[in-house]
Amino acid sequence: SYSFCTLLDALCSLKMNVGSRVVASLLVFLPPIQWGVSELSGRNYVGMLTAVAVGALVALVFLGKSQVIVVANANSSEVKSSVCESGPRLKSYRPSDDIGSDDSDDVVVAPEGNVAIVFTDIKGSTELWDSIPSGMNEALSIHHTIIRNTLRRTGGYEVKTIGDSFMCSFSNPISAMRFCLHVQERLVNTEWPIELRSHPLTRAVNGTQNSIWNGLRVRMGAHCGPTIVELNPLTNRTDYRGTTVNTASRIESLAEGGMI
Repeated sequence: SYSFCTLLDALCSLKMNVGSRVVASLLVFLPPIQWGVSELSGRNYVGMLTAVAVGALVALVFLGKSQVIVVANANSSEVKSSVCESGPRLKSYRPSDDIGSDDSDDVVVAPEGNVAIVFTDIKGSTELWDSIPSGMNEALSIHHTIIRNTLRRTGGYEVKTIGDSFMCSFSNPISAMRFCLHVQERLVNTEWPIELRSHPLTRAVNGTQNSIWNGLRVRMGAHCGPTIVELNPLTNRTDYRGTTVNTASRIESLAEGGMI
């Protein structure tokens, strides 16, 4: 949960030498080991392996040797963490954190080399255009404004639009995830046209503490890796080709509306 990530981040930020970190990580590893021993005594081998894996993950993160990326539905209580290759650690992040201003005039230079590519797409847009065209026209303008303002706030580069979809690039995956989380939060908290409030694909769905869905549901797919950079002669903007782009596009196509 966010509480666990915040606690772990606080522990990792303590200024310790290598020896102190090793000792502290072993202490952090002890509770999962005790859990594993109790599971083993009950012949629950799956539980034992799970305990060891959790302990190893916590110890590695505490040592600062791994990068933890939190990938979540922006308004869901379910949070999943995965260990990525060595690199700078991502601090605990809530999408509502201030990450810049919508009025920023900074010119974003298209990143090159290893690039984080993000594709977005509106779920059921064809059906929405057929059933509520006037409301969808206004909603699409709101959607585009949210995407472009958030790109400016997170240092992202708008590569191109494909229908109601966006292709964006970032110099690192952390900025890409901040962009995705912040867009999802803003979509849920936006006042949408009245026509969207009664449509099955866009009407609000409330959870116990906050809104789970509201308005357009945008799926997002992201991937980071080497890219081939080229200039699009029609738009005069930087474009990308290669496996990284294809993978990000396939990931986006597998997601449901509102998912990253």
